[in-house]
Amino acid sequence: MWILVTREDNEDPVASSLLPPVLSGDRGLVHSSRLSSAEGLAVAWLEQRTRAEMQVYPPLIELGHKIIEEAFSSSVVKPGQTLIADVAWWMWQKLRDLGLKAWFRPMVALNRPGGAGMQWQGVIERGDLLFCDLGIGTLI
Repeated sequence: MWILVTREDNEDPVASSLLPPVLSGDRGLVHSSRLSSAEGLAVAWLEQRTRAEMQVYPPLIELGHKIIEEAFSSSVVKPGQTLIADVAWWMWQKLRDLGLKAWFRPMVALNRPGGAGMQWQGVIERGDLLFCDLGIGTLI
């Protein structure tokens, strides 16, 4: 049995190439009527939480919100001076100072009015919309 998870709205050529050859032919998917998205199944599986996780996650989420709030505050960000990378490193160091591990390297980006979308490097200016992805490693 094959379960292939891809997002229909963001076709992934690598994931598409993982289909077994028996499913594809000269005119596309031969058995396409038998296929359905497994994305919901994958998401539902990832949403499963143990009792231990349900006890740990709420205070952890609150801590994450506090770290982000401080990271984006004027005590860390000085418009015209602070680099995007400075904020990401500050978040990583904050986790270390608290004796925690990052699940992955914190990421910070900005979207500037009139800009060309997300920027992952550069100096933060007043009026920039900041974005971050912060993962705190737990139960690992």
